[in-house]
Amino acid sequence: MGAGVLGIDPGLLQAIADRVGTPAYVYSANLIRAQYHALDDALQGIRHRICYSVKANGNLGVLRVLKQLGAGADIVSVGELRRVLAAGFDPDGIVFSGVGKTPPEIEEAIRAGVGFINVESTSELDVLFAVAKHVKQPANVGIRVNPDVATETPHPYTRTGEKTTKFGVPFDEVVLVARRIAAEPLLTLRGLAMHIGSQITDVAPYHRGTVKLLELVTALRASGIDTLEALDVGGGLGVRYHNEKAPTAKAFADAVVPAVKAAGLGLLCEPGRYLVANAGVLLTRVLYRKHAGGKEFVIVDAGMTDFVRPSHYNAHHEIV
Repeated sequence: MGAGVLGIDPGLLQAIADRVGTPAYVYSANLIRAQYHALDDALQGIRHRICYSVKANGNLGVLRVLKQLGAGADIVSVGELRRVLAAGFDPDGIVFSGVGKTPPEIEEAIRAGVGFINVESTSELDVLFAVAKHVKQPANVGIRVNPDVATETPHPYTRTGEKTTKFGVPFDEVVLVARRIAAEPLLTLRGLAMHIGSQITDVAPYHRGTVKLLELVTALRASGIDTLEALDVGGGLGVRYHNEKAPTAKAFADAVVPAVKAAGLGLLCEPGRYLVANAGVLLTRVLYRKHAGGKEFVIVDAGMTDFVRPSHYNAHHEIV
């Protein structure tokens, strides 16, 4: 292993394997902190909150590191809500997105005081109305917009901001949805959001999406809606797995900050893999070696159950 994997001492990895067995995931808290600080520093020119995308890694140890750094959380289920609350996250710093929120999940989010429940359809808004009235408690709402922005990602499954995807409220329906929210005393529309994909290596789509969100901000303000506090530009910042050119935190900030700042709004972003992917390894032990069909095979004690991305997304991961 030479100087070590990701700055982790090989002797330490051997000791972990001996103590807890394999397969095991090993993460460096210091590398997570370094990634967070790089992004936080790049966004210093605007009021902002980095809401960690819990789907990237919901381990309580990882969550506690990010909570200590001051991160908010981006969640898509009540299970993730309970995890981030257990890790000590401030409810106001939680963004609850996802196209399939159930009424009990929405109720638990309202009771917890989640900062943004991002509505993704008009039918979901109907449920949100009903649940808020049932619990007689106000709810903080965002609208996840489908900005119809194309992105180049390594796999079609990871493109989520195009018109034909299931995510978000269609661009031309947003003003109508916002007016319905504004007319309901128990709901407060705090922001607009987008999430255009995952493993994005070019920041230009973030800029295009942000400009489209700001068109909606202008339209909402013209219609008398003045409760907007922030724009959520989502996550999906790419990292280097093989030979990709990953965007820098500064390039991302340059793509989104000036326009949002000019509108007088705060900024939310939702990095997941950007913060944790390159801070971890899957530690696995070689069981057998065999030669067959002109190939050399190495059989290890980890499999798809531990690491599904290569088979699901045809993703490349370095093996050391």
